[in-house]
Amino acid sequence: MCLLTKIKNYFGFGGKSKIEEKSTDIPVKTPDNSTKPVDVSNVTLDSLISSESSYLAVPLSDFYGLKWKFFIPTNDYLKFKVQKHKNIPIKDFVYFVTYNHPEIKKIADHLVKNIKGDPAQIFLDFVHSLVIYDVTIEKESDYVRYPLETLVERNGDCEDFSILAAALMKSAGVDVALIYIPKENNENAHMALGICGNYSGTYYEFNEKKYYFAEAAGTEWLNGPSKWRIGEMPEKYKKIKVNLYVVP
Repeated sequence: MCLLTKIKNYFGFGGKSKIEEKSTDIPVKTPDNSTKPVDVSNVTLDSLISSESSYLAVPLSDFYGLKWKFFIPTNDYLKFKVQKHKNIPIKDFVYFVTYNHPEIKKIADHLVKNIKGDPAQIFLDFVHSLVIYDVTIEKESDYVRYPLETLVERNGDCEDFSILAAALMKSAGVDVALIYIPKENNENAHMALGICGNYSGTYYEFNEKKYYFAEAAGTEWLNGPSKWRIGEMPEKYKKIKVNLYVVP
């Protein structure tokens, strides 16, 4: 199935509002002019990329007691989608952490403004609640996604989760790193986060800073999101030597 067909099948177009948030007892309203889907039967990929008027809706129900709906510009999503994603050296994964992108910054700012608590943990919980671990992606384990792709597609594997969480954290000023755990014995390779801050638990020291381990993956069904806290680390990884890459 081609990319355009996937978009036509799974995503709606329209509207100009970017983020909506309402309490759980108030239905979330869609933006003006978005009730009727746009006819995309004759739309080309190039015209979508150049368009500035279409958005992809990303709903999130009952996150910290609120209902949310984010709107990602279609052209931004597609610009990342056509980039190179395969055969990327592990050390270069940090360049997928596009924390300066305006949509990433907007979402991060909105979450921090509306939810009380530690921003890094809020962002980690956000990723746990929004995206699921798709085991079928392991067939293409060398495919790395940009944050906007993971937001729109709402699935991925461990590096996609970690890259999205790192982008949100870094955009809010959190010092963050990607932690790569090489394959050892019967355990597959894995990627997680290292977060600087006032935490407890498992951490790694690098350049005189403590980077606390954070597991971004783990959610297989959205009605049962992962509950990992910063500083908690699965026992199976504790004896494995890791590589740590600070997001510049």
